Amino acid sequence: MRQARSGRSGGPPFVEDDDGVRDLRRPLTKRELEVLELLAAGFTRRAIGDRLLLSPKTVGTHTERIFMKLGVHSREQAVFVARRNELLQAPADPR
Repeated sequence: MRQARSGRSGGPPFVEDDDGVRDLRRPLTKRELEVLELLAAGFTRRAIGDRLLLSPKTVGTHTERIFMKLGVHSREQAVFVARRNELLQAPADPR
């Protein structure tokens, strides 16, 4: 395993093994997981806020924290890392 990108609080948000699988040191909160599920489903900040009774700004704050904890910079990267680390369910097979 090797240490990866440092987070704002000083410690690494994850450790990555040789296969690229991340051992998250700062797990996502229940609310962050809810936001991440909706991000993965393609909802906008406003739509996520409507569903979770949050302001779009608060959704943005949760999204920033998710990105920081996962060591990513986009929704697509966050969903990829979350699925790879089994934080999200795999998308349903449309068949």
